Amino acid sequence: MTEKRIPMETFQVEKICEKCNVGKMTTDGITLLSNPPKYLHTCSECQNQQYFDVAYPYIAYGVKNDQ
Repeated sequence: MTEKRIPMETFQVEKICEKCNVGKMTTDGITLLSNPPKYLHTCSECQNQQYFDVAYPYIAYGVKNDQ
């Protein structure tokens, strides 16, 4: 069996606050054990709190585009 190596890029995915459109939402470590789980986040600027289905920030990967 032949193997092939494909270059990948790593991305940090951040959520911008929907209230002030400036701050970044970061998880507080509080999780609602619902299905799916909900993660409490607080804005770094306005202290707005909101639950999301994913914990921000998180790491994502994508195939590297050769230029």
